[in-house]
Amino acid sequence: MIVCDEELQFAMRNEYYKEGVTLAATDGSVKEDGKMGAAAVAWNNAFPVQVQGVEGPPSSTAAELVGLNLAVTAAERGKPLTILTDSQTSLLNLIANQKREHQFFKRKPATSGKLNRLIANLNAKADDGTALILVKVKSHERGTGLQ
Repeated sequence: MIVCDEELQFAMRNEYYKEGVTLAATDGSVKEDGKMGAAAVAWNNAFPVQVQGVEGPPSSTAAELVGLNLAVTAAERGKPLTILTDSQTSLLNLIANQKREHQFFKRKPATSGKLNRLIANLNAKADDGTALILVKVKSHERGTGLQ
């Protein structure tokens, strides 16, 4: 599992972090043997490091969605939250769902349940008045970063 402190440093330099905002970085991965894991970390330890194994058919997107969900559920209710992710596919899935293009997801059993769970938790945060920003950051090379 790799979550790069570099992502958090990037966010600090590029003003994604503002006082009073929880800044988190997430990642998910699939090993060659098919085992998956996900993690979420927060700047200034705004929440404890979250690490979780991921069940289901091997899918990097599924692992990334779980990482995003870890950050959403660990973050303080009502406090603005910015999440950095290198998973463009996860963000595109969220956008497509927002546009009601969800037929695409029904054909992807590895990700559909995880995507629906993330959407439910994002909506619950928004209903609590939590401002949410998801930021696509540059992907790291496989096997690099903090392990």
